[in-house]
Amino acid sequence: MKSARARKRLVAETTIHPENLLPLDQVERKFLPVLEGQVERPVIEEESRIELDRILSTLPYKQEQIIRDIYGIGTEKKTREELTQKYGTSLARIYQIGRIAIQKLRHPSRARALTELIDTF
Repeated sequence: MKSARARKRLVAETTIHPENLLPLDQVERKFLPVLEGQVERPVIEEESRIELDRILSTLPYKQEQIIRDIYGIGTEKKTREELTQKYGTSLARIYQIGRIAIQKLRHPSRARALTELIDTF
């Protein structure tokens, strides 16, 4: 015979009141069930964000921040003119720092990880 605690849990798990149901468009994706063979997109996006953060963190601080600001990674996109004011440097220097950072991201060790990251989408 089931204990009272097990019966309460069973009743709580099986009793669904229609007034408590939400339309699917109001339910956050992370709470929707995953069908067999389906990959849950938010999980992949979170893993990808973590991997991208790891790759960018290998750059020097200023280069990382400028790449994040230019491309809007984890922040709002900013123009290079806005970055000149933020970092108190010339427009040419912002371009230079961005080019150097991109060159470093093209290095085989980083490029391989970025390619794998892009292939997940």
